[in-house]
Amino acid sequence: MAYSRTTWVDNTPPYISAAALNNIEQGIVDLNTLGGSTDPEVVRDTIAAALVGGANVTITPNDVANTITITAATDPEVVRDTIGTALIAGANVTITPNDVGDTITIAATGGGTTDPEVVRDTMAAALVAGSNITITPNDPGDTITIAATGVGGANSDAFVTVATYNTPTAQKNNADYTCTSTNAHVQIQAALDLMQTNPGGGEVVLLPGTYNVAATVVVGLNGNNGKPVMLRFEAGAQIVWQGVTGRTPIVSVQGWLCDIFNPSIQGSGIKGNGIGIQLGGTGNTVHGCTVW
Repeated sequence: MAYSRTTWVDNTPPYISAAALNNIEQGIVDLNTLGGSTDPEVVRDTIAAALVGGANVTITPNDVANTITITAATDPEVVRDTIGTALIAGANVTITPNDVGDTITIAATGGGTTDPEVVRDTMAAALVAGSNITITPNDPGDTITIAATGVGGANSDAFVTVATYNTPTAQKNNADYTCTSTNAHVQIQAALDLMQTNPGGGEVVLLPGTYNVAATVVVGLNGNNGKPVMLRFEAGAQIVWQGVTGRTPIVSVQGWLCDIFNPSIQGSGIKGNGIGIQLGGTGNTVHGCTVW
């Protein structure tokens, strides 16, 4: 209760009864007994003593400024370490606090990579080549080549390409068969025989280059089971058999409805040794011809 000073009337002290004086005396006694104080410093120190600072918290009374400062630690290292501890690294993950750099590094481990060669090889290994399909990773070229080979379905106009050692690179890289500088008849014959397995026959295309053979190349198949097979020479393609002897044909056409287009064939150049093209069967045709 606020103190209000007594107002004297005509400078005459008011009459104070014994009961009133006893009340005043009792109030003074009660105040001393309670020990209460409104001194700011005492109050401040009492409050500060009652407060308890938790982790990373400081409590500072300031008598001069009449304040109590409560401070939470914001030291970057403390905050960083706290976050780093709270983070949990899953499989193939590492978490690294760096006090010097004021960073937390989260890194993936366990063999992951973006190396083009590794990615390419992984993709190529995952791809499965079906019938008449080849899958070829090319590390220098950073490519995966998916190529169709062989023949199509029944009655399709199937064809395959054959290249040789000196065929232009761009064409050779996409050929179905590739011959070396000797015994080219092996690859050419394999391509022709493949066309015989297709119900509708097919066409073998010789890409530009020199095909050095050492045995007769047979187009078509004798008998009623033969399929129409064609052998086409692209411009610049030439079959050469310099060692041919006697009446041996360099190319022999058998079966029925088998055609040869624009053949260019070179023999030994010796009279009586080798026959350029031998025609047999039924309905077989040679379109354009260069034989010497």
